[in-house]
Amino acid sequence: MAEYSETIEVNSQSANVYPNNNWTRNSRLKEKLLPLNALFSASNKEWNSELRQRLYATSWAFVYFMMEKQERRQELARLIKAEQNNVCDILDVKHLANEISFSAQEYQSEFTAWSKLTLQVQAI
Repeated sequence: MAEYSETIEVNSQSANVYPNNNWTRNSRLKEKLLPLNALFSASNKEWNSELRQRLYATSWAFVYFMMEKQERRQELARLIKAEQNNVCDILDVKHLANEISFSAQEYQSEFTAWSKLTLQVQAI
């Protein structure tokens, strides 16, 4: 979420979020993303390894993907709420799957197709 919020521009009563230049070039993803199951099951050790940059890029891309459509925003809100129920524990992949209405395979398929597109500015 922090990576996502870095590129918010507020004008009067509207706000736009732009693709993050750390992870994009010409509004296209420049990092090779990890599968979502690898992102959701990554350990602290993996976050502190050579995978760190790809984990950050994938997590930023996942949030940007989720924020693109209203129904996915609602799904993301449910995931965040579930995570807040016990902030000291990391939700495992099975628990995450229970919180969303799509299967992990459906999300992966949509996410993979989305990751090949030119990213649009998001009005939030």
